[in-house]
Amino acid sequence: MSVSLKITEEVVIIIKKKYQKYQKDNPMPYVIFFAQFDNTTVSIFKSPKKILYSLTIAGKKQANIEKVLKEIGIDEYEFDKTPEHIKEMKEESKEFLFLEDQIGSDEVGTGDFFGPITVVASLVRKKDLPRLKELGVVDSKKMSDEKIRRVGKIVVKEFKYSSLTLDNKKYNEVVKKGYNMNKIKCCLHNRALFNLHSKFPKITNFYVDQFVESDKYYEYLEKEKNVLHDIYFHTKGETYFPSVALASVIARYSFLEKMDALSKKYKVKIPFGANAQVDKFAAEFLKKFGQKELDKVVKQNFKNYKKIINEKA
Repeated sequence: MSVSLKITEEVVIIIKKKYQKYQKDNPMPYVIFFAQFDNTTVSIFKSPKKILYSLTIAGKKQANIEKVLKEIGIDEYEFDKTPEHIKEMKEESKEFLFLEDQIGSDEVGTGDFFGPITVVASLVRKKDLPRLKELGVVDSKKMSDEKIRRVGKIVVKEFKYSSLTLDNKKYNEVVKKGYNMNKIKCCLHNRALFNLHSKFPKITNFYVDQFVESDKYYEYLEKEKNVLHDIYFHTKGETYFPSVALASVIARYSFLEKMDALSKKYKVKIPFGANAQVDKFAAEFLKKFGQKELDKVVKQNFKNYKKIINEKA
């Protein structure tokens, strides 16, 4: 969750002094101060045209946000008590926060026992925003699969993007080499972003929906030859950055297409996720096609795999 409010220059001074030891580099436009601690981020934005400051505090726990507000002298802040389902409806119509020309990336499939991991980086220019709004492009998690299929067919023809897919056969190979999920995601995000930026070198704004701390992200990439730097990481990036939202839609569209192909190949409807229903389906798949075939289409380091194999034994 996050809160945003206008602040005075006096409050800016207090925040800088209070959280200076937690300050981190931040390439986001108009951010004059950024700090990160206790799974909470504090960002101060300054308008380029006027002397106006705004503060955004983001984190998973409201208590941490309340603590920051109190520490900087803001005792009265009314948190949004709107029911979650209403918030989601409002979120769909929310305008993106950063509208400059940009490249952003997102992924899908990391929580699915069956199916590949797909990472997409997309290019969005300021002139593209009306078209994205017209198509209803938002965070793909807020769009039905039916709408994703409909919109996806259009955006893959109209927008520039780079897409990478890691099928589960290759996924299992790299896991055996010592890669964990975050390292896999870092490598795929970096390659997709780098590939697209190579085609559009004048773009200087890069956004990623944060799944790991920035220091750790680059640590995972230390052996990569081509690494894109100066990325701004933010949780719920699909909400703030149109490039990330578009990337999430294209990634989901690609994932759905590949799951359709997989279902067609085996002549069964393959479920998404990693829940009990998926376990039941996987057990039936194992019985019908055998372990050799199962091993090609599932992520073997998921708990589901061990459970199914043990039950077979």
